[in-house]
Parts: sequence; structure tokens; C-alpha cells
Amino acid sequence: MSALIAAWQGLPPSWLQGTPPCSSPNCSSGSGAPACTWQGVACLRGRVVGIALPNSSGEAAAGITGSIPSGITDLTKLQQLDMRGNRISGPLPGFIANLTDLSSLLLAGNQLGGQLPNGLGLMPRLSVLSLAANFFEGGLPASYGNLSTLTVADLSSSGFSGELGGYKGAAAGYEVYLDLLIGCSNPTLTPPVSH
Repeated sequence: MSALIAAWQGLPPSWLQGTPPCSSPNCSSGSGAPACTWQGVACLRGRVVGIALPNSSGEAAAGITGSIPSGITDLTKLQQLDMRGNRISGPLPGFIANLTDLSSLLLAGNQLGGQLPNGLGLMPRLSVLSLAANFFEGGLPASYGNLSTLTVADLSSSGFSGELGGYKGAAAGYEVYLDLLIGCSNPTLTPPVSH
């Protein structure tokens, strides 16, 4: 967590007090469990499993700034990263794929850019991917065809173009929501040609 504190500005005061993030082995910001010491942090068996710090103020100047540091991979049990509506910038780093327990990656409405890393398509548990309203370029890497657990993907208004890589959809019984062409927000994305 120290890498996140060093890389991000505008964090809640509870992150800066020098106390451990998990005040009890099983805590969360939601109801039904004791509250964690740090705002927006959920713990299970004393390990951080969730970070939820979306900027809900609606103010463009508010929110957390900085980039995604490599030290985030120290959170080996992280299942949810929700930083929607902040001002996280730079590329979406390839090392994010080392978070193999991550099932929900919500980074919509930030200032991320560049091309998506191939490794993101190799994440075995990723079921929700929200990268809308960022500044990405290019298409989806072919490795995204491996995202068999993906059930929701919102990539709208993010600057993608080209083919959808090898994306085939989620496991049987699930409907995948790809908000790519609704409202013609990304008219240059096309599905791959099947033979």
C-alpha cells in the first residue's frame, strides 16, 4: 500500500495516518462487516482484496491523481480495483496482469492512454472491465480472446479503433455487454471476421 500512497495524490486522510489498512482480518467499507481502518479498502483474512475510491463528487478538479505504480502487484489477493472518475494518468501498465485474483477493474473516466497491454487478456478471473472515457488508442490485443470469464466490458468513448482482437465472448450462459458502438461513440471498431 505504501507504493500507492507514494504514487497517488488526493487520497483520503485515513490512508495517511500510518495505521494498517485492515483493522480486523475481515473488514470492508460496506455494511455487514466491521469497517476497515482505511476508507475504500476491503480485507479478507488480513489481506487487501478491494480498493474502491471512485470520485463521485462530479467535480473535474476533485479526485485522486497519479499513475498506477508497480507496487500495486504486492496486493496479490486484490479482487476489485475501482478508481472511476479520478485523474489517474499514464498507460495502463502490463504488470496489472500480475494481479491474477482481480475480477473487477473499474478505471472509467480517468486520463489513461496509450495501447492496452497484452497481459490484460490473460487475467483468469477478470469478469468486469470498465475503461470508458479514457484516451486509449489502437484495437484490442488478440489475447483478449482469452477472457472467458468477462461478462461486462465498457470501453466506450476511449479512442479505440480497429478490430476487437480475438474476443469471442464470455462463458456459456452469460451475456457480454460491449458498449463500443452505442451512440456511435467508437465507429471505427469492428468485430473480427469469422471464417
